[in-house]
Amino acid sequence: MSLSEYDRVRYRRQLMIPGFGEKAQLRLKKATALIAGLGGLARLSPCISRLRESGTLSLLIWTTSSSAILNRQVLHWDEDVGESKVNSAMQKLQRSNPTIHVEGINLTIDDKNVLELAEDCDVILDAMDNFSVRYLLNAAAIAYRVPLIHGAVYGYEGA
Repeated sequence: MSLSEYDRVRYRRQLMIPGFGEKAQLRLKKATALIAGLGGLARLSPCISRLRESGTLSLLIWTTSSSAILNRQVLHWDEDVGESKVNSAMQKLQRSNPTIHVEGINLTIDDKNVLELAEDCDVILDAMDNFSVRYLLNAAAIAYRVPLIHGAVYGYEGA
């Protein structure tokens, strides 16, 4: 795999960063990120927007957008109310970078599917509001020896 002319133009400024260059951009292009949760943990949305420069994003969530949550959502807008958050996020990410592969998966993560979901991932982003799922994602990250990026919200604070 190599960078296309489109890639070279799109990522020109990244390619100029000392120590980054084409080799690092190719690694990003080949990477797969599992993103669990697309809701109120909007502080992970900057991570998602950076990961749109990678090769494949697998998006997981099983709820729909509602107007009550739009004030803290980056990927979901008024026009998305009632739509699946996965579909909403997929559309935005695909429009922002037509060369990436975005896979949407509408399901509940559990102990029967977490290892399969994380099997070929290079990084896992945990934006869930559910402790049991967080523990499952952590176990999958340990099992596959991949980084786990974890976000949490408490009141008006986020980490």
